[in-house]
Parts: sequence; structure tokens; C-alpha cells
Amino acid sequence: MNRIKSWEYDDIENKFAIKDLDKSSFKRGSHIPIKVRKVFECEDIKYGDKKKITLIYKGEAFEAEIEGEIKGRIRMNWPKLIPKMKEVFKNEINDFEDSKELSVRVPRLKFTKETSIKYDVEMRTKYSHDVLCELERLEIDVEIKTIEEINEVGEVIERIVKARKNQNKFREALFKRESKCKICGLAHKELLIASHIKPWSKSTPEEKLNPFNGFLLCPNHDSLFDKHLISFQDNGEIIISKRLSEKEQELLSLNKDIVINIEEGNKKFLKEHRNVFYETEKAYVVEKELAISNKEIYNVELEV
Repeated sequence: MNRIKSWEYDDIENKFAIKDLDKSSFKRGSHIPIKVRKVFECEDIKYGDKKKITLIYKGEAFEAEIEGEIKGRIRMNWPKLIPKMKEVFKNEINDFEDSKELSVRVPRLKFTKETSIKYDVEMRTKYSHDVLCELERLEIDVEIKTIEEINEVGEVIERIVKARKNQNKFREALFKRESKCKICGLAHKELLIASHIKPWSKSTPEEKLNPFNGFLLCPNHDSLFDKHLISFQDNGEIIISKRLSEKEQELLSLNKDIVINIEEGNKKFLKEHRNVFYETEKAYVVEKELAISNKEIYNVELEV
């Protein structure tokens, strides 16, 4: 790795570059030194030329632009990324505004060129939410441990039995409040599932048994809710994922006019459910954008 001015760069494979952040970084962007330009494939950009690129920060896509300026200078502008950068340094941003060095740390922005057009957002969408949610369901309340950490098999069995007993208590508590699927009205008890709003594995012992942390749902709607393909506003209005086609929504009896009864005690749990829902949606939108995009893509990490 070589260094020039406020940049470090990979001079062998030209896969990444690291920029020391300064005042201008939080206002517009940065000039790109000649030796760093290979990383961004902008050596041939002339005065007035512009090239669009995509920056990925924490799974979210931000448009940026590389443009040619007078005297052979080339600048990268990332205005849409700046608000995110300022969030990280909200208590120290005045140091940059006053053109001072940060006394505690010098933050850096690392750009890594992505060779795969779909980046890793597809993995994030498919595995982070679908597979991991399913693992949470299967593991219930059992802690993940290595063989070396488990002293006796009996301890694991005891935890599983206790978790299942608690799950039954939770189901019974829900049935005292409701008797049918919250969405479609199915009332066949054997088919109804006590679905946690906040996942069982992420809930405190009290939250696991709190009937306000759950809905009675039929198998189809439980799966949709568990995988964050649907969620609800505090007024009960349904939110339907863009991942479901119109045909799929029709087959699953979903429509935007669905409104369910939400009690005050449900709202704090629903807020967390919606947060994951919107995060998943954001990742899906990025994946779609990248799948059809021919822009250059750079993964961005803020090193502090």
C-alpha cells in the first residue's frame, strides 16, 4: 500500500483506496490524486466529463460522481453520503467546520471496488432475514454453544424443555385474548400459530411471555410476518413488502386495505418489527438497483 497526500491506495491490484477525512469531505467530497485514479478508473476523465458511480454504505446505495475540473484535476463528489457521515461525527463535526484536526482520532473513508454487480446485498436479503429468522424459530431459546462449552447434554435438554413450556404459556395467554387469525379470521385452533412480534430469541424473559408481543396468525400469515414480508403501522394498517408480486399478494389474500386491531401494548414491539421490515426493504431495493445498473460500485467503510 502506498500513500500520497491524504490518500492511501492499493498500487498492485488497484482494488481499494483510503481517504483521510477533512473539512471538505463533509461538504462536498475530495480531489483524487493522479496515482489513486486507477482505483476509480478515472484516469482519462477530461475537463467537463462526469462519471456516475455507486457507493454502498451499510447496505444502502448512494449516488456519487467523478468529474473533471480545470488544470487536470479530478474530483469525487458524494453529497448524498455526507448526512450519514455527519451522523457518525455529530458531536465532533464542528472540529471539521473550523478546519481543525480531530484531537482523538483521524477518521478515514475506505473505498473497495466491487467485482460482482450484485455486491453482497443479495446475500444479506436472502440469508440475514429469511434463513436466520428460520434458525431463530428452530433454535427457540437454546444458546448456541460449541461442544467444549456444553458440560452436560442434560443442560441443553433442560433449556429446550423450558423454552417449549414457555412457548405454550405464551400461546395460552394469546388465546385468552384472541381466537382467530389477526389477518384472515381463520379460527381453527390447531392451525393457529402464536407468532411473536419481537423474535423469541431476541426477547427478554418477560417479553417472551408478554401476550402483547404476539399475534395469533394462520400458517401463511405467520410465515409472512416472521419473514418481514408484511408488517403493520400503529393504527393497524398493513405494510406489504415489495418482494411480493401482485399475483402473490392475491394468492395470499393480502391487500393494502387490510387493517387489524392494534392495542397500546403491541406498539413498542411493532416498532422494532417495522424497523427490520424497512431495513429488509431497503436492502431489496438496493439489490434490484444494482442488478440492472451498469455503474461502477464501491463498498464504503467509515474507519474511526
